[in-house]
Amino acid sequence: MNGLKLARLQAGLRQIDLAKAVDVSESQIAKWETGRLTPRQEMAERLAQVLGATTQQISSDYDLRALRTPEAMAR
Repeated sequence: MNGLKLARLQAGLRQIDLAKAVDVSESQIAKWETGRLTPRQEMAERLAQVLGATTQQISSDYDLRALRTPEAMAR
């Protein structure tokens, strides 16, 4: 699963919620989650901050178990 989508789901946010939080359209979030587009570094940092994840986590395909480790949960 796409790391951005996984982090968003773990944060309990809908695409529209995340879009509003970072001031982009819902369709932009969808494009990032499907891999059609990649967010620029500054936006990746904003997304990671809002989602409580790292830029590496949101820009990669991560296994759900990897985000539920005690180390990841402490971030």
